[in-house]
Amino acid sequence: MFNSADRASSALRPLDGVTILDLTRLLPGGFCTLILADLGADVIKIEEPGRGDYLRAFPPLGKTQSALFTALNRGKRSLVLDLKAAAGRAVLLDLARRADVLVEASGPACWRGLICPPRRCTPTTSG
Repeated sequence: MFNSADRASSALRPLDGVTILDLTRLLPGGFCTLILADLGADVIKIEEPGRGDYLRAFPPLGKTQSALFTALNRGKRSLVLDLKAAAGRAVLLDLARRADVLVEASGPACWRGLICPPRRCTPTTSG
């Protein structure tokens, strides 16, 4: 007989094999992608150099960062990219082409001229 912890760790989760590119900041986007990670998605969180996500400094603070940031980003991978530099934009576009889903909360005005029009960020994978 299995207990619930055994089932959860050994069972396939609904989003196993799905890659999510997380360009969000603050609570709503972080919570959204946390749920996706909990459901099995491979979430790659993109942060800006130096500062990172604003929630890193939000109280209460642990030894190195905010407890809220730690809780919202469990189960995610993190990558620092300078999206104002050509090299950072190139890495982001490569990741976007490979990802199944891109989650962002900035809106089109923020992306216009910085990265690419939304149509260029459309993943090329199908299925």
